[in-house]
Amino acid sequence: MNKPVETLMHWTKTLCAENVDVWHLISPERASLLRLKRLSLRNRSWFTVLSRTERKFIDAVIMTVDKIRSFLVLRLLSPLVRRLLTTLSRDLNDGALGLIQLGAYGMMKDVAERIVGIAQKWGNKSAKEWPDQRFLRYLVIMSLPQNKNAPSLTG
Repeated sequence: MNKPVETLMHWTKTLCAENVDVWHLISPERASLLRLKRLSLRNRSWFTVLSRTERKFIDAVIMTVDKIRSFLVLRLLSPLVRRLLTTLSRDLNDGALGLIQLGAYGMMKDVAERIVGIAQKWGNKSAKEWPDQRFLRYLVIMSLPQNKNAPSLTG
């Protein structure tokens, strides 16, 4: 058997259901993979976490696909993406938050200020301490596309 087929067979043996759920954290598109690659290159985990074959596979997907629709490609990429996200901040969800643009934090800062204003009008004196990094992170997570309860105070 040739080397690419052996590598593909090895990857398919290591697949499990927990690796597929990484796609609810980031979108399976070229832009997300490029951003993940850029952040992992800065973090120096691109070369330490992935083998040469795995890096070439991700590069080939980035060069050829705008949006990944193939379930097989998603299943092959998911353990690699999971490893990269985990090494970005030692936690899968925090690594996914690193992919979110700073604009989301800016938008959620406005939402947080509106929420604090409403809470202060209702008489909550401790509301002025709410808009910290954890509260903004919560609002960003709640406004991700897969969450149905996004704050409606944005407009």
